[in-house]
Amino acid sequence: QAAGAVGLILGAAVAGLPPGIALMIGLINACEVFLCGWIVSPAVTTFDDLKERAHVLRFGIAAIVAPTVMGSIAAIPVAPVTHQSFLHVATTSVLSDALGIAIVMPVVLFLTSGEYRAFKKLRPYLLRTTLTGSAFVATAVYTFWQNQNPLLYIVFPPMVIMVLAMGLEGATFSGVVLTIVATTATNLHHGPLWLAVNASAEHRMVLLQLFLIVSAATALPIGALLDERRREARAAEEARSIYQTLLQNAEDTIILSSFDGTRRYISPAIKTLTGWTPAEFLAMDRMQTFHPDDRDMARLVMESMAGGKRQHVIRYRIAQKEGGYRWVEAVARAYFDETSDTVLGYVGTIRDISSLKQTEEIWQMERETLTREKLAMARLANTDALTVLPNRRAFDDALLRQLSRAAAVSVMMIDVDFFKAYNDLYGHQAGDDCLRQIAQALQNKVGRGGDVVARLGGEEFGVLLPGADAGGARRVAESMLNAIWELDIPHQSSPIGRITISIGIANWADIREHDTALLIQQADRALYVSKRAGKNQVTIAGTMPVAV
Repeated sequence: QAAGAVGLILGAAVAGLPPGIALMIGLINACEVFLCGWIVSPAVTTFDDLKERAHVLRFGIAAIVAPTVMGSIAAIPVAPVTHQSFLHVATTSVLSDALGIAIVMPVVLFLTSGEYRAFKKLRPYLLRTTLTGSAFVATAVYTFWQNQNPLLYIVFPPMVIMVLAMGLEGATFSGVVLTIVATTATNLHHGPLWLAVNASAEHRMVLLQLFLIVSAATALPIGALLDERRREARAAEEARSIYQTLLQNAEDTIILSSFDGTRRYISPAIKTLTGWTPAEFLAMDRMQTFHPDDRDMARLVMESMAGGKRQHVIRYRIAQKEGGYRWVEAVARAYFDETSDTVLGYVGTIRDISSLKQTEEIWQMERETLTREKLAMARLANTDALTVLPNRRAFDDALLRQLSRAAAVSVMMIDVDFFKAYNDLYGHQAGDDCLRQIAQALQNKVGRGGDVVARLGGEEFGVLLPGADAGGARRVAESMLNAIWELDIPHQSSPIGRITISIGIANWADIREHDTALLIQQADRALYVSKRAGKNQVTIAGTMPVAV
């Protein structure tokens, strides 16, 4: 870069420009090189980096932006000195610099990244493209050495063929050859550009630069795209070869199947396991490969995976070609369409199980596990995931059962004061942590087996106290207010300065109607009174609120 800048300075001085302007042009051109390098880095540092569409696009942008910016800046002092228009000087500078970057930079990357040393890598190109390269050189020489016909277009077919054969290397080679041949011939008054008899030499050179820029803009993206596609194809072929080797040599049997029974692939290990070849096994009905007693289980597993469960581990008896059945363990995993997340089928891995006794023990364990999972699912259906308290559904069921027995019950409706403001100030994670602490504190204040503390939704909680009268419910509520107060959770958006709760209480004995909705409504109204009275208070339906 330094040598180039010195050369530009000397060249400008020889051209008759003042020393100050010559120095400025040299510095501007050095800045142009740095700007170009800044745009393409760090994505493009080697020749192979250009073999991607995104990187060659970035290179193209650099080849346009850097000369345009710096060429326009250089034209400002040069135009008055040379008595030429700013647009003329800027256009000439931008075209020449853009062409230089487009042609020279790939060559520099090719040389500096050591590509020319990789003879094994280049040898296939040299052997395969000698004819196309020679044809391109001959076409370029002929096109620019004759003055009879405007045949600029005939260089493109052999150039494209060479790019198809060599990729980005071919595009780089064609750009260098075409630039050398076209520039030399045009300077020696040869070539199609001299058919314009009234054009000036400078005008012809501008046209030549435009032609060479268009040629580079055509060849380089095609070469990069071809190399990218070839690299992807090689990677895909290598991956396919690896997968095929693994499948051919795996001891476990691997099955790829859809849920409608169409099996798309089965590995060669099936012959060792069952005696049937892969083709024979694929031709069989899927359910016929299971023992009759295991077919219902197999159908359930298929339905479960089709419904969205990703994996099952099962043990069953697989049919044998020579007769009888063999116990196997299968891991079946559902696979999905990447775009729609639709379940398409499953991949199964099957292995022989050596001991039937061991298999039966595992079966028993799986049955117990399945039973526990069902019980857990039943609990989850009635449990709030955040606080692990009963949810609204469980709360309503418990209240209905209590009233159906015509037993006395007190209901509390609890709301966290200024909770939305707390969430807005401290964030949802802090809000979730706060709700968990409140839930635990409320739970700690009920000790009888029939008492229920539930999260009804958001910051609202409910409490059932079977057999409790209004006075007993008030005592429990006041202890809950104190428990939340003692948590001392800071709340800067609350006038009180900490997290508090408000409570409304309704007692079935006071309402004397077997109506759960009415009982909850009365508790809600009492809660509303507590809220209106300043919060952090307890109100029994039909009485005045009490602050603790």
